[in-house]
Amino acid sequence: MKSIRKITLSLLVLMSITVLSCKKEGCTDSTATNYNSKAKKDNGTCLYPTKTDPDDPIDPVDPTDPINPKDSTDKENVITETFASLDAFRKANAIPFETFSFDASVGGNFNTTKGMIIKVSPNSLVDYSGNAAVGNIVVRIKEIYSKWDIITSEVYTESYGIPLESGGEFFIDAKANGAPLKVAPGKSLAISMPAQSTTAGMQLLTGGQSADTTARWTPVDSTDTTSRFNYPPPSPPSLYEIKLGILGWINIDRYLHNGQTVTCEFEVTNLPKLDPRNTRFVGIVKGVHSVYQGGAQYSEAGGKARITANRIIPSLPSLHLVYTISDSKLYFVLLEDAPNPNALNSIFMKQITSSDLNEIINDLK
Repeated sequence: MKSIRKITLSLLVLMSITVLSCKKEGCTDSTATNYNSKAKKDNGTCLYPTKTDPDDPIDPVDPTDPINPKDSTDKENVITETFASLDAFRKANAIPFETFSFDASVGGNFNTTKGMIIKVSPNSLVDYSGNAAVGNIVVRIKEIYSKWDIITSEVYTESYGIPLESGGEFFIDAKANGAPLKVAPGKSLAISMPAQSTTAGMQLLTGGQSADTTARWTPVDSTDTTSRFNYPPPSPPSLYEIKLGILGWINIDRYLHNGQTVTCEFEVTNLPKLDPRNTRFVGIVKGVHSVYQGGAQYSEAGGKARITANRIIPSLPSLHLVYTISDSKLYFVLLEDAPNPNALNSIFMKQITSSDLNEIINDLK
């Protein structure tokens, strides 16, 4: 009888050990897809996601793929921001005007939120018939200092195809009872503008008098003694001191080296076509405030969008940004390496929010 009890006890112990050991075994690697947090001993059953190209837009296998369209938690798949067109995108990111008012006979001093100081002397404005402005005057100011603001406003830093380094751009106008005004002959506005560059060789340029048209930058007439500027001190606060005898678009720039241009072709691997009205290709010069147009044309071949950019300047170290509105979504690609003019360059455009693209652009050095 004792022998039977011993055998029975031995079997029970063996079964307990077997059961316990089964509970303790499993996949102990937390990076595996079948990781078992209760397992104490790895039994070699761990499974891992297939290693794939993280830029593959049609990869349904790897749930960690950052652009996996089959993954409902993918950041790209939960972007809800939409734009009907590129114009809608620009309006959503438009730089607002700041407005100030004063009596024409008194003049006024104003400080903008971006640090500009404007001083208007009494009786320094006239209408387009030359009559002195009277009563309440309204002045509008729009300042463009960052690369993002240059891009979204499309007030590019180039003069008839030659890239410029910008020390700061702004638009200013004045009206009385809705009628446009200009600076009176022999008079000037005094403006202190935050300097974006203290590099030698800067000039005062004007870009036209309409806020609604693209600025076409040309140097201010050297004989115009009412419009001048002084270089800022090298240490902060660095302000350009400007005498301004004209209104409209104003820029302080220097001409960058306009080297030989080459034409480069690109194939967009994930978009079948690009609408020219809703797409932009721009060069962003490294190390300075400069954004210029890439002279792009758009086509399609083999079910994929093509870009032909004929203003790539190899001698001017630049990044190249392509952004588009496609199916109401914002897509972009930022090309950090110089494209190959002797090959078809493949690019993949990722969906992004405007705030994230803003951060990327303004982080560029």
